[in-house]
Amino acid sequence: LYDSLREDIVAIHDDERADAWMDALNGGDPIDARSADLAAYVARASGLLDRIRAATKLPRCTFAPTGEDDVVHIPSVMPFLQASDLLRLSARVRVAEGDVAGAASDVSSAFVLSDHLVETPSLLTLMMATVLRSRAIDELAHVLSAPRIASGDVDGLRLPAAPLAGEFGRALRMEEAFMLSVVGRALASDGLGITGGFGDPWTGIDDGFFLVLLSRAEGR
Repeated sequence: LYDSLREDIVAIHDDERADAWMDALNGGDPIDARSADLAAYVARASGLLDRIRAATKLPRCTFAPTGEDDVVHIPSVMPFLQASDLLRLSARVRVAEGDVAGAASDVSSAFVLSDHLVETPSLLTLMMATVLRSRAIDELAHVLSAPRIASGDVDGLRLPAAPLAGEFGRALRMEEAFMLSVVGRALASDGLGITGGFGDPWTGIDDGFFLVLLSRAEGR
């Protein structure tokens, strides 16, 4: 579901008319959530937002191999960031329209984006998941400060079950396993030799391989 959203997310997020809203949203600056232009932008993205919300309602997320090999590829993280931006803009508009429950639902979806992304363990997905969760927390604070909020408005709010710090060891183990796999495939390949010297295959593997192994000590 997330892969199928990628092109549409990029297209609507990269609309130049949205730049000011995105910059304000991510910079903590005020946004005129009652702007007719902003409401029109969110309305134009409504179909895409519904597809994002549908994906976040699923309990798990797996990015399976897409090619002939059995390598698990790290998902593209930028569409998750852009989907989060759209959900948070929608939450702003919903609060302005008095739909606090809808805004809380969008914030819940933003939290789930983070959880789904980190299910594919890597340092990259963990770092982006941390950004997504941090921004969702900021948006939650905005929703909870709505002038007309009732207890029932947040009944459906879904918060993360555990801190992301617990994912660090898992991400590091997967990075190490991936690099070991790269080295193993290279050694087993008839078309690639592991030799010393600048600019050869081993040099490209060497930096990443030992960086990951040395990180183990830093993570303890």
